[in-house]
Amino acid sequence: MRILSILFLFLSSVCSAQSTAYLKIIDSTWIYDLKTVSTGGYISCGGDQSGNALIVRWNDAFDPVWEFRFDDIDHSSSRGRVIEASDGAFYYMTGVNVYLTLTELRAYTQVIKFSAAGTVLWQKIYKAANGQNLSARCIARGAGNDNGFILGAGDGLYNHQLIKCDASGNIEWQYEYAPGISAAGAIFSILPEADGYVAGGYSVTGAMLPCFTLKTNTTGALVIPAKPYRNYSQSLNLLTTHLAKLGNGYAALAATEASVENGGVVMFLDSNLEVTSSFIVSNADTSMVLENMIAAPDGNSVIVNGVSMIHSFISKGQALRLTPSGIIAWQRTEPGNQPVANGGGIGWHALTRNGNTIVCGGAGLSDGTVVALLDTLGNGLCGNEPATLVATPLPLVQQQSTPGASPTNAYADTSSYSSNTQVLYEKQVYCGNLPTVSVPETPAAGLFTVCPVPANEQLFISAGGSGRITVQAAGIDGRIMHSSTGFGTITVDTRNWTPGIYQLTLDAGKGRSRIRIMVQH
Repeated sequence: MRILSILFLFLSSVCSAQSTAYLKIIDSTWIYDLKTVSTGGYISCGGDQSGNALIVRWNDAFDPVWEFRFDDIDHSSSRGRVIEASDGAFYYMTGVNVYLTLTELRAYTQVIKFSAAGTVLWQKIYKAANGQNLSARCIARGAGNDNGFILGAGDGLYNHQLIKCDASGNIEWQYEYAPGISAAGAIFSILPEADGYVAGGYSVTGAMLPCFTLKTNTTGALVIPAKPYRNYSQSLNLLTTHLAKLGNGYAALAATEASVENGGVVMFLDSNLEVTSSFIVSNADTSMVLENMIAAPDGNSVIVNGVSMIHSFISKGQALRLTPSGIIAWQRTEPGNQPVANGGGIGWHALTRNGNTIVCGGAGLSDGTVVALLDTLGNGLCGNEPATLVATPLPLVQQQSTPGASPTNAYADTSSYSSNTQVLYEKQVYCGNLPTVSVPETPAAGLFTVCPVPANEQLFISAGGSGRITVQAAGIDGRIMHSSTGFGTITVDTRNWTPGIYQLTLDAGKGRSRIRIMVQH
């Protein structure tokens, strides 16, 4: 068994760095957020065609490890965010709509904590004072080794708000920050660091929305006061949606709301949050929206993705790497598996990085959830088309800022929304190759018996007693070798299988597990 484990690690280190692919992973769904997990693989959240919120833990080859679907219609799957805590647990944040009466609606924020194995540990709803609306827009893990989390909120009773909670969801501190302008606004992005938090968002003032960034220590005190920036030359509204840590500072992605909605603004900032360069990235041929941004593998440039809208229900996914000098090092366009002319296309919403592998996640208009694994040069798409993205310098003017942090009175309430683990999974690789080894999984302890291992001609699988068992066996390339349902002990004929590693998916109703076995002849 130890030799087999070493073999898995070796294969993973060889294949994961070189694997590029474009594939569908769940039908009739979409991904809104996707994060790389420290122990390998990914976790995502999004929704299905009925509006139910989905949270799925994936291995490196995008096979599901565990999954949850929340059936309550209160959940707003379009606002979901998911993160990994410092201790390996996961926090899922989303908006919930609660009707106090038939006509009175409240918008609150829900956080659900999952163990690393996918067990729901607790659920809580966060409300403003006296049960008023509280709409969190982002969630981040605690600074340093803190196992808790922090919420960014606003646009309600409180504006530009940070709420720090411990690992049990209890509020430790909360403040409303003044970015120097008296108006509504919210924090949309938080970047945890060893000594505190960098946050970004927007404020409403006059006819334009300036974006801002600020930094606090681990207890919420301001370290760098909010620095708002405006654009006057094009009268753009700016909203900081994502932050990234770079080698010598930071980068911020700001959505735009211009008369012609096309593109977004990427700002490069120094360690004091002063903007050193800024560019509006747009599509020369059609309108587009920048959705997400992460630091590139070189640590100095950024990867940005988004969607170009051809017209209603027709779109193409866009990805690029942008340097602080405004050079687009590479750009890629993916029209999707279904030809655009036939009403297809895709849109990228999520973005993460697994070492040197760049992973875009989103939805294909004819396919459901799609992901693409790109290398450092942007290779990995199937229908890669010539891209027409341009980065144009954009002048930004820093506004006066009056530092301020005022305590707020949000509170946590308990909740018990129902969920199940029935998520329709359908992986289809359209092009490229996936990593051949995925993250280790914890089987249902003592439930299944599989022998002999290694297998030669036959495998015998049981779950004790005479209960019903469903068995599926797949090769490392994802090809299904066996699928059956029976009672008691299942016999699997492996005589015609190529020697190698296979994954068994076992379901006995009272427990489910994925077990890797080796076949030798």
